[in-house]
Amino acid sequence: MKDLILQKDGRNPGGFSVGTVELEQVVRLHPSQTLHRKPRFASPELVSQAIRNNPLETIPRWAFSDELKSSSVFREALPNLKESFFKTNFLMLADMGITFDTSPAEATSLISKRVSEKQHLGAHIAALHVSFNAFKSVFDFMGLMIEKGRFEEKHLTAVYTMCTAYVALGNDAVRGARLMKPIGLQVDFNRERYIFELPTVLPNSNLPEVLLAMPVVYFGDLQDSVNAEDPHVSDRAQFICDAVGSKSFAWFYQMYNRRDRGIKNFPNLDPIPTDYLEFRPQLRELVDLEFIATPYHHVAAMEWVNPEWLAGIDPLSITMHKNIPFFTVMKRWSGSGIFPLLCDLMANTIDHISNNKNALDKFSESTYWYKGNGAYLGSGLKKFAEQVVQKFSEEKVFEFLRG
Repeated sequence: MKDLILQKDGRNPGGFSVGTVELEQVVRLHPSQTLHRKPRFASPELVSQAIRNNPLETIPRWAFSDELKSSSVFREALPNLKESFFKTNFLMLADMGITFDTSPAEATSLISKRVSEKQHLGAHIAALHVSFNAFKSVFDFMGLMIEKGRFEEKHLTAVYTMCTAYVALGNDAVRGARLMKPIGLQVDFNRERYIFELPTVLPNSNLPEVLLAMPVVYFGDLQDSVNAEDPHVSDRAQFICDAVGSKSFAWFYQMYNRRDRGIKNFPNLDPIPTDYLEFRPQLRELVDLEFIATPYHHVAAMEWVNPEWLAGIDPLSITMHKNIPFFTVMKRWSGSGIFPLLCDLMANTIDHISNNKNALDKFSESTYWYKGNGAYLGSGLKKFAEQVVQKFSEEKVFEFLRG
């Protein structure tokens, strides 16, 4: 039996691969209906098309046999995983005698001593220490989950994406700390409450997959929705559009989010989990943007003149940072699997566009529109919607949306 370890992957520069025992990628993302509400599901044909579009194809998913789940593979592998990751990414701390087993007080003392000796390293070491503490929280939490028999495949994927993102930022300790600090706080928060969940970090280039499935957004820093008759496109919306950068993605985002929606306007379909409401205040000073992505097509449909559309389930809470090309999924409402409903919800969105595209003619050509005709939409929104559906059927929708 081999150990389960994260290791450098030459096929993925700056990233990690996972050495495993009999790991295989999952072809189908299995739906979960844990929110006790009858959701809308698209036809099996559309769901099959969604699968063939290969969402999140670079993000690994694994399936373990029941025998392997009950074995000690994770417990045996954790020390090697921690040591390998630490030696690769925290050489400065390792040179100071700090390891993941060093107590917080001792680590702080050693760092303070080094900063006093070499003051020019102060900011770098301080930021490195923030990331170190966050990963220490993650690995300690993994240990607790293993001990309680709660460590699952979805947690392995979450750890993989965190490590890959951190390594991809290179030697920029400050950006690494900005990414990791809220994750570390979330992990500590969850551990105190025995909530066995981990955040997942994804490249901004994967926003099309997430927002094709959950296109209707509610911003955490906005209390009420913007109700101006024809508002300019907000900085928030432009931030999300620019994270991917293509005209196609910007148009798709605005098609479902013509106006910014505030968290106070979040529907009562699937109430925001209490634990996330309690944690949100800690995020305010740590992230540049926080929003909840939902499959509530009916909200947009009211703007498109179809208020009867039935909503899907399973919103996500997402945070982003300026100048960091990754976003973090901090919370999933259902809490099961790695986006198990993604393909079903993508299919729902395509079904929604197909059934309601004629209503897009109500958008005036003089509507303010980011990456439109100058400052305005111009013509062609319905035609664009038809292109999205066509590219989906051709199994090229993400190539189209990424531009």
